[in-house]
Amino acid sequence: MAGGAIEIIVVIAVLWALLFAWVVMVVVRGVFRGIGRLIGFVGERAPGQNQTCSRLRCGADNPMQARFCRRCGSLLARTGRQSRVAA
Repeated sequence: MAGGAIEIIVVIAVLWALLFAWVVMVVVRGVFRGIGRLIGFVGERAPGQNQTCSRLRCGADNPMQARFCRRCGSLLARTGRQSRVAA
């Protein structure tokens, strides 16, 4: 019985460590993105290669060929692209 309880405690400890590492990574990435925005760093994306999701709560950058937002899944506006017409 004691061996099973120790294994469960070890599994729980490992899961908490992974969760903690993930939270730290998200916070650090957010801090660096915020600093980048403050100093005017735009990133590697070239202008005109992405479209922004129109949802106010999302605002994710998506490739021009995407039909749906990669973050929230909403349908993207088809501005500037030709739509296919069934023959």
